[in-house]
Amino acid sequence: MLVLAERPWRRMEAVSRLEEWLREIFLEAGGGSLKLSQGEGGWIIVEADDERLLASILRLSTRLDSISSIDPPHTAKITKIGRGKIFYEYPLPDGSTVRKTSYARDWAIQLGYEGDDAEEFLEALGVVEGMSISTSLNMPSLIQRRIFLDEVFKGLDRIVLIDLTPQEVEKILESGFQGFAAVYETITPLTHIVYLKLGANLDKASKRLGILMQSIAPKASHKPLNWRKLSTINWDEKSI
Repeated sequence: MLVLAERPWRRMEAVSRLEEWLREIFLEAGGGSLKLSQGEGGWIIVEADDERLLASILRLSTRLDSISSIDPPHTAKITKIGRGKIFYEYPLPDGSTVRKTSYARDWAIQLGYEGDDAEEFLEALGVVEGMSISTSLNMPSLIQRRIFLDEVFKGLDRIVLIDLTPQEVEKILESGFQGFAAVYETITPLTHIVYLKLGANLDKASKRLGILMQSIAPKASHKPLNWRKLSTINWDEKSI
């Protein structure tokens, strides 16, 4: 049994859709039986006849490690942001939940931000409720900082997708979003980032994406992220 550092945010049926995606690529890789369920804390539990193969598939398919571990860094879910604090949770291999709280300002400073609105800055980087993030010592991990750096250096507006499986993201992009998307990446099995093409209008793209998502996954959510809000960042050697 493997416990994933992943659980649906709003859309419970995402688990069955994720099972379809994972079973298909698991069988193609030579695996056999596979079943997904949810534990007491809502975390996704996977039972498979070859857990090592499954873990390799997940790690190759995502930017963050989806397999729970007692050792940091931990892939966590952001559950709430407000009043200058970030609340997040992650599972241990036994399925139990660890709950943590950090100050938004501490995270922002760690990432080189020196302004007065830490929450707005973090939101521009995709630190939003329901999103997955990698943490270590109650701070964004080196892996997460590399993702942040990639976002800044690409210089593109982005849209965060939450509660969509990889095959659903591809279906949405193929269903009429190609004119907006430059590239997308899977952060965890149910969280993704779509980078928009240069010249694509963020508001128009977000509206179009919302229409497509309603037809494919009505309870999934998305959050537009304006790259211009990152212009106040002051990267230093610690951040890199």
